[in-house]
Amino acid sequence: MPGYYYTRRHLGGSRSSALMLSALSYSAKHWIRKMAGKTDIVETTFIISTRCTLRCKDCHNLIPYYRFAQKAEDFPLEEVTDDLAHLLNCVDSLRVLVLIGGEPFLHRNLVEILEYIEGQKKIEKLVLITNGTIMPGDEAVKAMQRFGRRLMVSISTYGSTAPRTQAIAKRLNAAG
Repeated sequence: MPGYYYTRRHLGGSRSSALMLSALSYSAKHWIRKMAGKTDIVETTFIISTRCTLRCKDCHNLIPYYRFAQKAEDFPLEEVTDDLAHLLNCVDSLRVLVLIGGEPFLHRNLVEILEYIEGQKKIEKLVLITNGTIMPGDEAVKAMQRFGRRLMVSISTYGSTAPRTQAIAKRLNAAG
């Protein structure tokens, strides 16, 4: 750990002080980077599709209430990648990018979006949020595997979708 020597030497050398340094919050790191002139975004969310298999009255993303939700659609690949490129050109890092929908696994170009994001080194982590009703295809699973620990899939749990949710979780866990 690079800061361990500094901690031992200047904070008395106890093991707890080394842990204290390693527990330095992202907020403090963000502040230090800001003081150094860096522009970091902690988290941002991209809606990539208004298509969804559910129409929840209390949708967290308010998808059923968008004026264009009546004609649910995927946002074009070029629009998603151009918007991400523009954002990344303005910052030094993006700690967490969250992809949501609707249902992201319904997006026709999800694999291409994942491949684009995987190549962006400014993005530290990708979170995909799914409602647990669509089993991701083989190509999507392969694209997700390339992220390694940089990817987290969050599966929302609904009583009626529980069996499907468990099957999706099992497949994704098996794929690593």
